[in-house]
Amino acid sequence: MSILSRILAFLNVVAAIVMLYLLAQVYPARISWQQALRSLEAQRDGVSTAELYAKMGKDYAAQMEELKRNPPQSEEALRLALLQILFPPENPELLADADKTNAIKQRYGLSYDDVRRLVEERIGRVRTELAIEEQTLLNRRRELEIRRRRLEEDIRQANERLTALQKQVDTELAQHDNVKALIHARRLEIVFWYARLNEAFASLQLTNARYEDMVAERRHFEETRDKLLQQCQELEQRITDMEKQLARVP
Repeated sequence: MSILSRILAFLNVVAAIVMLYLLAQVYPARISWQQALRSLEAQRDGVSTAELYAKMGKDYAAQMEELKRNPPQSEEALRLALLQILFPPENPELLADADKTNAIKQRYGLSYDDVRRLVEERIGRVRTELAIEEQTLLNRRRELEIRRRRLEEDIRQANERLTALQKQVDTELAQHDNVKALIHARRLEIVFWYARLNEAFASLQLTNARYEDMVAERRHFEETRDKLLQQCQELEQRITDMEKQLARVP
């Protein structure tokens, strides 16, 4: 065997040793990368509905018994019902708290889609409730405006009638001095219309006060609505940012 052949054989052995060494280094890294990828996929997809149902059985025994008595008609409805048990609608601050939401998500293996679905459902419910409340306030406002216009018309008619009666009394006094009885009757009628006028003014003041209360109530309602919508939008933006971060993972 020539020297060149020996050198080539030695280089082949060295190359084989190097390849084996590199493979020994790459294989654990590949296994670790695959495990991390599976963990990220589990975070993205979450546990199945059956697994979530089993995990919640001990922590929410009373709610789960009620759910057994009235089971949802589909798996999607069942999962949404389970999510609403974890995040009760009467406690919206829980879903708005990122730390508590993440703790519940990790404890029960929820996915980002679960949280997103619940947030979208809450946003839709809040928007529906706000729309109904807003329509109710608008109807009340229209009713108060109609009542105010009616009272203003009654006051105008009372003023016109009062002016006409006063002119009639002045004319009758100028025509004859022997119409005291008629004048007395007219004065009684004037007193009556003055009383009606005072009642109308009192009703108008009450209506204006109620109208101002309604305007203040609506302003408070709109501020509450804007605050809730802002919290929901911030939470939805955080979820979107987290999904984007997951999407960058190879």
